[in-house]
Amino acid sequence: MRVSRDLLLVAALFASSTLAERASAETVYFLMSEITQPCSTCDSYVLPISDPAAIDHARDLVANGLAAGSAIALANVEAGGDGINRNVLAAGEPLWSWHVTSLVDFADLAIELCDGTPSMVEADPAGFLANTNGIICFWGYTVTAELPGPHPLPLGPFVVPLATLAMVLAGLAFARRSKHASSGA
Repeated sequence: MRVSRDLLLVAALFASSTLAERASAETVYFLMSEITQPCSTCDSYVLPISDPAAIDHARDLVANGLAAGSAIALANVEAGGDGINRNVLAAGEPLWSWHVTSLVDFADLAIELCDGTPSMVEADPAGFLANTNGIICFWGYTVTAELPGPHPLPLGPFVVPLATLAMVLAGLAFARRSKHASSGA
């Protein structure tokens, strides 16, 4: 019984630390659209960013445009929709069948291999991603707006301790029930 209780306590502590990590990792969503206006393809995509320094740079790009420097977003992408990545500039904001998994960095220059447009990726996601090793770096696109993203419910200051307490109590109840079951009571 002691081992079960200890394992449950360790699991509860692990779960609470995972919740704390998620609570501290803010993701901000940005609109990536063409730099030049009038636009040529007039499409766009959503770039999720979690790194605080990259979020600051993206906001600088929104405020100052190309003068902020490093305007090209290099990002890892995968085939398959995520319910977030969409063509914000198109009527009805249709979802793309591919999505950004992470921002690699912002740059002034990038290799031509990963250049393109969101529509080019959409035309053949598997082919485009195989050709670029799952990286996009659309030269003609930059951060143009911050989007109200799908934010998770805010975690209040008491959620993590309460979740930990609930898990510990559940573990103790389970251990107690197991003890009664094994003693034949």
